[in-house]
Amino acid sequence: MTLVAGFRSRNGGVLLCSDREEGDGYSKREVDKITTISLQQCKVFIAGAGPTAIITKAYTQFAETLQTAEGDGVDLETDHRSLLERSLERVYDRYVLSSDYEVGLLIVVAFHAFKASHPPPPLMYRTEGRMLLPAGTYAACGTGKVIADYLADRLYRHGMERTNLWVLAAFIFREASNASAGVGLGTDMILIFDGDRLMRSAGQDVVKELQSDIPPLADSLYAHWGQGVNVPDALLDKPTK
Repeated sequence: MTLVAGFRSRNGGVLLCSDREEGDGYSKREVDKITTISLQQCKVFIAGAGPTAIITKAYTQFAETLQTAEGDGVDLETDHRSLLERSLERVYDRYVLSSDYEVGLLIVVAFHAFKASHPPPPLMYRTEGRMLLPAGTYAACGTGKVIADYLADRLYRHGMERTNLWVLAAFIFREASNASAGVGLGTDMILIFDGDRLMRSAGQDVVKELQSDIPPLADSLYAHWGQGVNVPDALLDKPTK
């Protein structure tokens, strides 16, 4: 498995993140887990958690469906969700042969500014089995999801400064890597259409440098406890009579 996560930025963009570890129970290797489908009407970004072979087939199925639809003149802004749902059904019918296979996808659809002076905010979806669901401001999939959800629930707030969002995502992925099986070997991040049509990416080397500057969780807590917590006298060390 793995960890993929998406965070909505204050300017409407989506910070899409993934670890880089792929394993088969015997060995580990680094892979790119975020794929991009470039279309005339939009860009579609997909990050997947689950068996590599099935995720790869899913990427291919989504690309073929969307490219064929656009070639036939379909308005993807209107029909993209039904096309994605159809592709997801095909993936499950053809490749997910048992409930033992856990597949989770995050999909970000970023439309170009053809109908307005500014591009609309990207749309973010997550999968739950065969269902495609709007993801709102945050979503995660994979073996690191429990830790990511716990930390995001307490630390992530929609409207954070962009700099703080990069730091938070780097922190969450570092903690998930330290505590979750199958999560690791670096982190990739892409900030998609954050109020403009730009993609700002941070590869594993940049993220690793950022993570090295973030204090460990325990150090941060202990330092705050020592300075900001008033311990009642009854709990202070006193000689017993």
